[in-house]
Amino acid sequence: MLTAFAKERLMEVANIIIEEPKRLDMGSWVTSMVELLPENRPVCNTVACIAGWVVALSLPSPCELIGIVDWQICDRAQKLLDLTQAEVNRLFFEDGFPLQFRLWDVKAGTEAYARRVHDRILFFIDSDGWDL
Repeated sequence: MLTAFAKERLMEVANIIIEEPKRLDMGSWVTSMVELLPENRPVCNTVACIAGWVVALSLPSPCELIGIVDWQICDRAQKLLDLTQAEVNRLFFEDGFPLQFRLWDVKAGTEAYARRVHDRILFFIDSDGWDL
Protein backbone atom coordinates (compact mmCIF):
# COMPACT_ATOMS: atom_id res chain seq x y z
CA MET A 1 0.00 0.00 0.00
CA LEU A 2 1.38 3.38 -1.00
CA THR A 3 1.89 6.00 1.68
CA ALA A 4 0.31 9.45 1.38
CA PHE A 5 3.82 10.87 0.92
CA ALA A 6 4.55 8.41 -1.92
CA LYS A 7 1.33 9.34 -3.72
CA GLU A 8 2.03 13.05 -3.30
CA ARG A 9 5.64 12.77 -4.49
CA LEU A 10 4.66 10.64 -7.49
CA MET A 11 2.04 13.23 -8.47
CA GLU A 12 4.76 15.89 -8.32
CA VAL A 13 6.93 13.78 -10.64
CA ALA A 14 4.01 13.19 -13.03
CA ASN A 15 3.35 16.94 -13.18
CA ILE A 16 7.01 17.80 -13.75
CA ILE A 17 7.38 15.45 -16.70
CA ILE A 18 4.12 16.45 -18.35
CA GLU A 19 4.96 20.17 -18.01
CA GLU A 20 8.25 19.72 -19.88
CA PRO A 21 8.59 16.36 -21.68
CA LYS A 22 12.32 16.83 -22.25
CA ARG A 23 12.82 16.35 -18.49
CA LEU A 24 12.13 12.62 -18.76
CA ASP A 25 14.23 9.70 -19.98
CA MET A 26 13.39 6.26 -18.59
CA GLY A 27 16.60 4.94 -20.14
CA SER A 28 18.80 6.80 -17.64
CA TRP A 29 18.63 7.50 -13.91
CA VAL A 30 19.94 11.00 -14.58
CA THR A 31 21.56 12.61 -17.62
CA SER A 32 24.32 15.18 -17.56
CA MET A 33 23.62 18.18 -19.78
CA VAL A 34 27.03 17.61 -21.39
CA GLU A 35 25.54 14.45 -22.93
CA LEU A 36 22.66 16.30 -24.60
CA LEU A 37 22.65 18.54 -27.64
CA PRO A 38 21.43 22.06 -26.79
CA GLU A 39 18.13 21.55 -28.66
CA ASN A 40 17.40 18.46 -26.54
CA ARG A 41 18.01 20.13 -23.19
CA PRO A 42 15.06 21.11 -21.04
CA VAL A 43 14.91 24.61 -19.62
CA CYS A 44 15.57 23.29 -16.11
CA ASN A 45 18.72 21.44 -17.31
CA THR A 46 17.77 18.24 -15.47
CA VAL A 47 16.74 15.02 -17.21
CA ALA A 48 15.90 11.94 -15.17
CA CYS A 49 13.66 8.89 -14.92
CA ILE A 50 10.85 8.46 -12.38
CA ALA A 51 13.25 7.38 -9.62
CA GLY A 52 15.65 10.18 -10.50
CA TRP A 53 12.90 12.77 -10.14
CA VAL A 54 11.76 11.28 -6.83
CA VAL A 55 15.29 11.77 -5.51
CA ALA A 56 15.79 15.17 -7.19
CA LEU A 57 12.72 16.54 -5.42
CA SER A 58 14.28 15.59 -2.08
CA LEU A 59 17.48 17.56 -2.77
CA PRO A 60 18.10 21.29 -2.40
CA SER A 61 18.84 21.40 -6.16
CA PRO A 62 18.17 18.81 -8.89
CA CYS A 63 21.73 19.45 -10.12
CA GLU A 64 22.96 17.49 -7.10
CA LEU A 65 21.69 14.31 -8.79
CA ILE A 66 24.73 14.33 -11.06
CA GLY A 67 27.01 13.36 -8.16
CA ILE A 68 24.96 10.32 -7.12
CA VAL A 69 25.88 6.85 -8.41
CA ASP A 70 23.10 5.37 -10.57
CA TRP A 71 22.19 2.40 -8.36
CA GLN A 72 22.02 4.73 -5.35
CA ILE A 73 19.26 6.71 -7.05
CA CYS A 74 17.05 3.63 -7.19
CA ASP A 75 17.80 2.76 -3.57
CA ARG A 76 17.13 6.31 -2.38
CA ALA A 77 13.88 6.54 -4.30
CA GLN A 78 12.75 3.19 -2.90
CA LYS A 79 13.44 4.36 0.66
CA LEU A 80 11.86 7.78 0.14
CA LEU A 81 8.64 6.23 -1.18
CA ASP A 82 8.76 3.23 1.16
CA LEU A 83 8.29 0.82 -1.76
CA THR A 84 8.69 -2.94 -1.83
CA GLN A 85 11.10 -4.44 -4.36
CA ALA A 86 8.13 -5.63 -6.43
CA GLU A 87 6.76 -2.06 -6.52
CA VAL A 88 10.19 -0.75 -7.52
CA ASN A 89 10.33 -3.22 -10.39
CA ARG A 90 6.86 -2.20 -11.60
CA LEU A 91 7.41 1.55 -11.29
CA PHE A 92 11.05 2.29 -12.05
CA PHE A 93 11.80 -0.24 -14.81
CA GLU A 94 9.96 -0.14 -18.11
CA ASP A 95 9.97 -3.92 -18.47
CA GLY A 96 7.85 -3.98 -15.30
CA PHE A 97 5.27 -1.58 -16.74
CA PRO A 98 1.89 -2.99 -17.79
CA LEU A 99 1.90 -3.45 -21.58
CA GLN A 100 -0.24 -0.39 -22.31
CA PHE A 101 2.45 1.83 -20.77
CA ARG A 102 5.54 0.37 -22.46
CA LEU A 103 7.60 2.88 -24.42
CA TRP A 104 8.77 0.95 -27.49
CA ASP A 105 6.77 3.10 -29.93
CA VAL A 106 7.49 6.56 -28.50
CA LYS A 107 10.67 8.62 -28.35
CA ALA A 108 12.16 10.09 -25.16
CA GLY A 109 11.72 13.85 -24.91
CA THR A 110 8.41 13.89 -26.79
CA GLU A 111 4.97 14.74 -25.46
CA ALA A 112 3.74 11.23 -26.30
CA TYR A 113 6.56 9.67 -24.24
CA ALA A 114 5.94 11.96 -21.27
CA ARG A 115 2.17 11.37 -21.47
CA ARG A 116 2.67 7.60 -21.45
CA VAL A 117 4.90 7.73 -18.36
CA HIS A 118 2.61 10.28 -16.70
CA ASP A 119 -0.36 7.97 -17.25
CA ARG A 120 1.70 5.03 -15.98
CA ILE A 121 2.43 6.89 -12.74
CA LEU A 122 -1.25 7.77 -12.29
CA PHE A 123 -2.26 4.14 -12.89
CA PHE A 124 0.30 3.03 -10.28
CA ILE A 125 -1.08 5.54 -7.76
CA ASP A 126 -4.72 4.68 -8.51
CA SER A 127 -4.03 0.94 -8.08
CA ASP A 128 -2.14 1.62 -4.84
CA GLY A 129 0.98 0.13 -6.41
CA TRP A 130 -0.66 -3.14 -7.46
CA ASP A 131 -1.26 -2.39 -11.18
CA LEU A 132 -4.56 -4.25 -11.09
